[in-house]
Amino acid sequence: MSDTSHHFAPERQIKAQAKQALAAAKAADSSITIFSEFGVSLVLTYGISTSGINIGLELDTPVGDVSLGNVTLSPTHPSASLGGHIGPFEAKLTASYDVSANSLTISGELKLPIVGTKKFSKTIPL
Repeated sequence: MSDTSHHFAPERQIKAQAKQALAAAKAADSSITIFSEFGVSLVLTYGISTSGINIGLELDTPVGDVSLGNVTLSPTHPSASLGGHIGPFEAKLTASYDVSANSLTISGELKLPIVGTKKFSKTIPL
């Protein structure tokens, strides 16, 4: 009886590893609000894939919402700039992937009517 029970242990291990990998993949897809004031939000979405860190940026304003772009960062392509505008609202940012620290740094600025320019910088551990 003990002879057959040890054959099932590797199957249980594989199932446990698969569950852990699935949980890690779900946790890897995230969004973070980089800026939220005056009715304006700058939202970053990011996820880890086999090709690198996939990021997207959206600017939400009182006059509408706009996707500012999507890019994949990797060890061979560790930084990129994204930006755009909708009406008088404008956002520009640089996203940098630090492989050794396993983190993503987002820095840039928002131009808002009446308020002026707001600068931001945020580092996200991955």
